[in-house]
Amino acid sequence: SLFAFKKTLALTAATRQAVPSMLTAQPLVWPDSTPNPQATLSIVSVAAQAGYATAWLSNQAAVGKYDGIIASYAEEASNITFLNPSSFTDKGSVDEVLLPALNNFLSRNHRAFVVLHTMGSHFNYQYRYPDGFGPYPNSDDPRQAYFNSIAYTDKVLDLIIEMLANDGRRAVLVYASDHGETI
Repeated sequence: SLFAFKKTLALTAATRQAVPSMLTAQPLVWPDSTPNPQATLSIVSVAAQAGYATAWLSNQAAVGKYDGIIASYAEEASNITFLNPSSFTDKGSVDEVLLPALNNFLSRNHRAFVVLHTMGSHFNYQYRYPDGFGPYPNSDDPRQAYFNSIAYTDKVLDLIIEMLANDGRRAVLVYASDHGETI
């Protein structure tokens, strides 16, 4: 079954602020970058306490100007993998790089809780999908490249859904975009 949550919104337009708000009751750092003394552990730790093997599989960098705070949440997982050696400004790996790591983790853990941290449609859009992919293959137009990146995210989600369906276990997949873009 597929359920859509129609009245949702991101709390901010920056990953480093939106992701903590999605994962915790109280983030480590407030949006103005001041530490939060009442910070709570994330849902990753809650899942581990409930007996799930936990993984953070990321196609974003572990370190960089905007990445450190997100990596601190990844540290709560028992299995941490950062698969993109690049930054937002360069062409790195596309989100399908996460699928073998996901398949491997699921094959080793029956009770699993996994965070897949994708690049999704972060700018620079033409770097977020394979060359020649999408409804506007090989376009230099940012708007068309954005639509290609959305189509690629749909493809990756379809592959994850197929992987979970073929796995045979009961599974829940929650997909949430951490923030939107102003195209």
